[in-house]
Amino acid sequence: QEPMDESGLDPNDIETVMTQVNCSRNKAVKALKENDGDLINAIISAS
Repeated sequence: QEPMDESGLDPNDIETVMTQVNCSRNKAVKALKENDGDLINAIISAS
C-alpha cells in the first residue's frame, strides 16, 4: 500500500492517533487530513 502524503501534519500527531486508536499510519494520516489536523476529531473518526 502506498504511503499517504503526510505534508502539513505533525508527526507526533500521527503517532498519537496510531497509539490511541491502534490503527495503521495511513489510517491515522487519512483521519488527520479529513479533520484538518485536529487531533481529537481525528482520533474519534479513526476509532
